[in-house]
Amino acid sequence: MVEIPQNMTVASAKAGVWETVKSKIKNPRTKTIVSGKSLIIIPDDDNTLDVMRGLQDVIEIGPRKPRVIIYDVDFNIEKDELAECLLVQNTEVGLTDDKVKSMAPLHKLGPRGGDVVHWVLETPANVIPKIENKSLYIGMMRCR
Repeated sequence: MVEIPQNMTVASAKAGVWETVKSKIKNPRTKTIVSGKSLIIIPDDDNTLDVMRGLQDVIEIGPRKPRVIIYDVDFNIEKDELAECLLVQNTEVGLTDDKVKSMAPLHKLGPRGGDVVHWVLETPANVIPKIENKSLYIGMMRCR
């Protein structure tokens, strides 16, 4: 992704990036999408990807991980405790330390002022079958 400065048009920014990439590689292959004041450039081959990674104003964005909601978690459980409880209290699920570390609690959902909340986790796709439709124990609560 390339953010376009205020004093530059989309066409001139696109042309500038194209000339820079073309000067470093003979035949670049990309797909370009204009989104507001930014260019989203998707390289079609490894050579173009390597050149794009070397550019100064390019921000690399990877795909997002799937999100999972864990319902009925005690409202006192914090982000760091959530991962620890998932690992220690749910050994039968088969989560490893690496898989739990790759899970990222994003935010809480659900009823305000109650005893329970729902946590939204960003998790690798290979973890979803291990926790989906299963009862999980977090703190003193059985969650779903």
